[in-house]
Amino acid sequence: MHAARNAHPWLGCKGADTITILKWLRFYTGLQREQPGWSLGDREVLWWMLCGAKSGLAFSQGIHGHGIWLAPSCVAHCRRSLQKFADSYAYLAHHCLQKKWSLFGMVPKIHAWVHFRTDMDDCTNDSRDQALNPATFDCSMAEDFVGKISRHSRRIPFRHIERQLLQSYLVKTKTAINRFLKNHRVK
Repeated sequence: MHAARNAHPWLGCKGADTITILKWLRFYTGLQREQPGWSLGDREVLWWMLCGAKSGLAFSQGIHGHGIWLAPSCVAHCRRSLQKFADSYAYLAHHCLQKKWSLFGMVPKIHAWVHFRTDMDDCTNDSRDQALNPATFDCSMAEDFVGKISRHSRRIPFRHIERQLLQSYLVKTKTAINRFLKNHRVK
């Protein structure tokens, strides 16, 4: 968690980590709502947090659980999930603004997500049989792999870069496997 003075705190995480955080928030806010002692207003905030986490997961799992094309029923499900997520986020941002807390900034990723809603509305209004899955343009699943490969590629000469990069990666992988086997005494 990062926090600058007078700025919104943020997590320095990648796409796959975001899913883990949303799952933890869904679990933790659900658990907290069951605890006695919360005011009615606090329970409402916890409900919006829970709703946002569930909706974010439903949207993400909806688009990553399909191929390139979405059926109209899947578009409707993803659109509803996305709208609930945006509503939850907006409610929480408004609540924090009223309390003068610097939380829930409108970051570019949230803004981009909401643009998917417009594309989904167009598909529904045009009664299309299929819609292009927003995950088609998503690279969050491969961010760790791409980052490691990119770091390796900066260390090797450009000539025959593909072959040298793959050889370098294979050497690194073999070294890591051998180190693991040695440290865990596996034969």
